[in-house]
This record gives sequence, C-alpha cells and structure tokens, in this order.
Amino acid sequence: MDPSIGTQLAYLRMGSRQFHMTKSNLFFTGFTLNAEPHVVTSPKNKDLFDDTGINADDRPPAYPLFRRASNQIIDRRGSVWIFPARPVVLRLPASELSSDAVDKASATNTETYDVNPYQSAELVDREGNVWLGDQKGLHRYFYSPLTGQALPKSAERSEIFTVTPDEDGAVWIAGGSSVGQLFDIYLVGHAQVMARKGPGLVLFAYRARDKTTWFGSSTGLWHLVRDNLLQVDLPREMADQAQFLQTITQDRSGAMWVSFGRHGLYRLADDAWTPYGGRQDLPKTGVVIEFTDSLSRVWFGYTKNTLAVLDGDRVQVFGPSDGLRVGNITAIYGRGSEIWIGGEFGLQQFDHGLFHEIHATNEQWLRGISGIVETANGDLWLNGLGGIFHVRRSEMSEALKNSAYQVKGEHFGRREGVPGVAFQARPLKSALEGTDGRIWFTGSTGVAWLDPTRSEEKVPPPITIQSVSADDKSYQPASALKFPAHTESVQITYAAISLSDPETIRFRYKLQETDKGWHEVSAAEPVSYRNLSPGSYHFSVNATDTDGVWSDAVAATEFTILPAFYQTQWFRSLCVILFWQRLQGCISFDCGSWHDNTTCDWKSASASGPASRENCTTRCCRVFTA
Repeated sequence: MDPSIGTQLAYLRMGSRQFHMTKSNLFFTGFTLNAEPHVVTSPKNKDLFDDTGINADDRPPAYPLFRRASNQIIDRRGSVWIFPARPVVLRLPASELSSDAVDKASATNTETYDVNPYQSAELVDREGNVWLGDQKGLHRYFYSPLTGQALPKSAERSEIFTVTPDEDGAVWIAGGSSVGQLFDIYLVGHAQVMARKGPGLVLFAYRARDKTTWFGSSTGLWHLVRDNLLQVDLPREMADQAQFLQTITQDRSGAMWVSFGRHGLYRLADDAWTPYGGRQDLPKTGVVIEFTDSLSRVWFGYTKNTLAVLDGDRVQVFGPSDGLRVGNITAIYGRGSEIWIGGEFGLQQFDHGLFHEIHATNEQWLRGISGIVETANGDLWLNGLGGIFHVRRSEMSEALKNSAYQVKGEHFGRREGVPGVAFQARPLKSALEGTDGRIWFTGSTGVAWLDPTRSEEKVPPPITIQSVSADDKSYQPASALKFPAHTESVQITYAAISLSDPETIRFRYKLQETDKGWHEVSAAEPVSYRNLSPGSYHFSVNATDTDGVWSDAVAATEFTILPAFYQTQWFRSLCVILFWQRLQGCISFDCGSWHDNTTCDWKSASASGPASRENCTTRCCRVFTA
C-alpha cells in the first residue's frame, strides 16, 4: 500500500457482530507484531479516535501500536525490527527501547541492515531466528552469546592472535601473520582499545602472579612492567632463536620456565638461565604447553602422549602406559587437584595418578583442544577444531563416574561467530578467563568473548511421525493401526525440524516389542521392520536439540498385525482338541499288522511276542502324525 494514501482501521469488539471504523488517514503500512505473531496493543492510542464521534463505551480496551509509514515485528529477545518504506531494515535492541524510541528510530541512530523485505516476508521462528525475504533471497538473523572483538585496521592482516588478561576485565591482544610482519599490541577494555608499539610477531602472552605480562615474540622475550616494555636477554646459545619461543609459566618461587619447543627448555631465575632447570629427570623432547596449577605444581605437555609434572623437587612423567591418550598435548588447566588435559585426540582428567577419558555425544567437539577454561562453578569451556564446547559440571561428574557416558552441552560453530579455527601449534591457550569473568577465545580469523553467566535455553525441535506404511501401502498415522495378515514389512518415517542448525539434530528410535534398546542415527531416515509376527507393536522416536541434548518429548505410534486364521487362538485350541482325540485312539493301537499279529497294550505298558512297548509306541506316533 502506498503510505501517502491514508489507511483506515476497522475493529470488532468482543461479542459484537458489527465492525466500527476509527480515524482515517493513519499513514501506517502494517501492524506491530510480536513473535507469535499477535498484534501488539496498548491501552492508549489517542491518534485513533480524536476526530470521531464513537461513544467511549464502544471503543476497544486496547489499541494497536503503529509507526508512521512502516510496520514492525518484535523478536523473542524484545528487540524491535522496523521495516520502513525505503530499502533498509532498522533494529532497536531491547536494552535501548524507550517510550519514543520506535518513532525516532532512523538509519543514523539505529542498527541498520541493507535488506528490503517483501510485504509480510518477515518471520520470527520458535527458536528465535528472524527471517526476511527480499529480491536477493532469504536472510536469517540470530543472536549469539559470542561477541566478536573489533580491532584497529592495523590488525586486519593478522593470521594469528593471542590474548592474556589484565586488570579490571581488560585484556592484551596481539596479532601477527605467517610472513612475520610486525604488529602492535592492543589493550582492550570495556569501552576502548588502546594500541602500542608491539614487540614483533607475538608467539605467546602470559600474565604472571605479580600482575606483570610476558610476551614471547619473533624479536625476543619481553616483560611488561608498569607500562614499560622491557626486553629480556635470551640464553647465549638461543640468542638468535627467538622464533622458536613456544610457551612460558611461572613456578612457586617466581622463576620463569620458557620453552623453545624442540630446541630446549630453560628456567630463568635471578637473571640466570638454566637448561631444564638443572634437572636430568625432565624429558628432553620439545615442550608444547606449560601450566602452573593452584597447588604450585608445574605441568609440561609434550607430543606423543607425554606429560611431566614438577611438584616441589619431585618430577613425575606419564605416558601411554599410564593411560594418557590425547596425542600431542596442547592444553592444560585446572582449579584444584584435578587437572584437565586436552590434545589432538580428546580430553582427559588427571586426578591422584589416574587418567579419566571423556567422551561426548559428538566426538568431533573434543578434537584438537587448544584452550580450556574451568569456571568457578565447575563448568568447562573448550576451544578446539570442532568449535567451542561448553559442558556443565554435572555432565562431567557423570562422565567421571561412568566411563561410557557421553557428555552433552552447548556447542558454538562458525555460524554462532566462532573466530575461525583454534590454533594447534602456537600461539596456544586459545581460551582464557578474564579478570571480570568473561571468557575469551582466539582463532585463525580473530578474537571473541562471551559472558558465561548468560545462558541461552535451546528449544528442542518438535518431532512427529510423518507416515506409516505396510507392504508399500500408506496409512494415515493414528493412535492404533491394523494391518492385514501376512504383512511382510512395516515402514515408518519421522521428522524433527530445526531452522537454526538442522544438520546437528540426532535421532533415536525403538520398537518396544523387538528392540532391546534405542537405535541412534544422525539423520531421519525411514525405519523398516520385516517379518514381524502377528500382534501389537509400539514405536517411539525422539530427537536432540542442536547441542545434542535429548528432548523429553517423544513421538509414538501403535500398530497391530492381524493373524491369519491358522495363527489365531481359536485355531490353536482346535488343534489341541484334535490332537488329544487322536492320542486317545492311539492308547490301544493294534501293532499286530507289523509284528506277526501281536497286539500291543500301550496303555498298560506291556507287550507280547516280538513287539516291544518302545516299537509299538513309535508305530502309533508315526500313524498319528501321518
């Protein structure tokens, strides 16, 4: 409708059969709809009736909300999407709404999207996605708990990123590229990004207990103290090997353990470097990752399932024979005595000398873990090749009690804003916790963060039985179906739809009378049962949400395969009666025709002549069964 032409509004009061008209020339193109979608109303709207003679008692108790020359929808988070006449969409976040915010919204003061949707081509689905259709195609907008961190243009060429925390929730972010170009480092606070000249291509960043920051870069080892970036001399034999700097940690005495990968491990104390800390019991292979736990134990992760821990003056080394099975160790983290070990093949927990292997509903979510954060409430946040995986403490507790248990949790991939692929070599520690509780993630395309206290409840997909067929004849799904005798096969199709991420939905089904347990499948393919006996059957199926959590809702159908006449109970009863009658006639059967006219008194269990009781009985049975 041309907004320059006035619009009239008619309304029908509850219980009435006659429409009434409101003010003419309202100049609106559509209602404001909520996610259901229902018209959003307000108790007051003076513009509708200020020039009409309608009696106040005849007016409706609430009136629709309008905006001049546009229509609106409200999503499931309370944000308002405005569709004006010109080809742009405006969005007002719920946090920015005020009494006149919708009327004053424009492209200059509102979040905008270059979309010009067709009339009524707007939808808010049950999972919270906002769908818009225009000449370019179909557009989907959705909310993600991840917030991508914007960086200055000088970081646009970066291919690797590393993050370490600072005071008051701020973090230091450094970037670089594979060709070794030099970039600044950035102090990112809640409201600003401050850049300073960087120390080269940063390979690791580490916050020490004294709140100073260490950077390992292509130009050497640097120590940031009270805003002064100081270069630390490397060991003499490693002076020109800074490009091999791999990882760093601090022990209980304040000394720094610095790894140059396969080129060696050094301890820096009182400005003196000591190879391997002067210890002969540490493995001499390259240290990939280091971590100092809350008990001041220093952990060293190596390649090929090798782990060492320095506890005071004692070193323990663990390997495959001890149950370590994560491959190259790329992440170590823990808040207490329990330590989490992540690597290329999965996740394990180490506790009192034992390794506990963790399995997930999707094992790909535990591959290539290079970032682990355990929050104060015991939840785990993992960053790996499969994306970001959040597992609640209760799930991990169950997995530690039952080695076969598969943990489930929230999963975030690229469509949720995960910044590329988690690094597998360096810079490691691709997940860390800021001093304000936010969790930061790094990847091949940037840096993102989230607030772990804000959880999103996933909506389970509705699952339905689509069709039931018997011997290729289709039946309408009903509470009780009956199939004819001699039915050889029954086929059932089902479906569960997620518009957010349909490929992540998994299914399980069972036929109660024949299946011992659930059959899990990754796609909703038809299920066929063959050669079922006559009788009643109950089929059930349910699905997971996009995080692999099974829904409480189960779709079910019942069917009965009717028996043939010879499979009925009355026919079996008749056979028993006939058998008994024939058996009675066999009790005094004359076996003389086979044994020189000698009779066999089967009932009295005696025989005369050459016939024996055994032979006579056998003959009786042969005659009967024939």
